[in-house]
Amino acid sequence: MENKNIKTINGMGKACRIISRIAMIFCIIGAVAMIAGAVFVKMIPADRINITGNADAKIEIDFSGLPVSEDNAEDIMNAQGVIEKDKIKVNEFIALDYEISEIDENKAEIGIKGDFSQLSKEEIIKETLIDIISGFIELVCMAVVFGFAASLAKAVEKCDTPFTDEIISKMKKFGYSLIPLAVFGGIANGSLLTMALLVLVIIMVINIFAYGAQLQKQSDETI
Repeated sequence: MENKNIKTINGMGKACRIISRIAMIFCIIGAVAMIAGAVFVKMIPADRINITGNADAKIEIDFSGLPVSEDNAEDIMNAQGVIEKDKIKVNEFIALDYEISEIDENKAEIGIKGDFSQLSKEEIIKETLIDIISGFIELVCMAVVFGFAASLAKAVEKCDTPFTDEIISKMKKFGYSLIPLAVFGGIANGSLLTMALLVLVIIMVINIFAYGAQLQKQSDETI
């Protein structure tokens, strides 16, 4: 039974090694593509970018039973950063003209008009570069994680028992390699607490496994 279990563990290690290597290669290719993309975007002169188009929208709001009214809606949006410089802010480089008009006592209509030709081309290039650089950093972090995962899987693939110092050492390295990815990914996606908790749980399980391996080793030496 023990040999069968070890063969299963070895087989899972082999599968994980292959998958991790493939994933690492794709991450490296993606990171190189990000670098090429950043260079390409940086080389584009702003005056070569031509933006056309417009957007019109009407939003009808019923204020019945709400702590918001047509009179203070603009102040609330301004306080929350929705309105900036008399425009509705969509993102870092898109801001649209608006007009609030009263329909009746409890309803108001917000008319939104946007002329995309007025967008800042420099800001668009800047935001695009930031997104590309963020993607590059995340792909590099992922490549490192997959690299440590492949190293761990290779050790598991060839082991006679998973309770060895080599496997435990590689497990710890894999766990710690998750920290940069969790921090950066958590900040970028707004889920830092969730990512940090997940990594802490993984590292905790690894250390529990290491302690179990130590007890197993002491038991074997006693026998």
